[in-house]
Amino acid sequence: KEIAAIIIEPVAGNMGCIPPAEGFLEGLRSLCDQFGSLLIFDEVMT
Repeated sequence: KEIAAIIIEPVAGNMGCIPPAEGFLEGLRSLCDQFGSLLIFDEVMT
């Protein structure tokens, strides 16, 4: 099975402003690059 994309809200805003752990987004980017998947940021606050 293949993963076409990962869709994530990079900074959670529905529970206050909760940033991701250091290196988390970079790790996702690296995995997506490795497997040819899209990394989509869907920021809903604005």
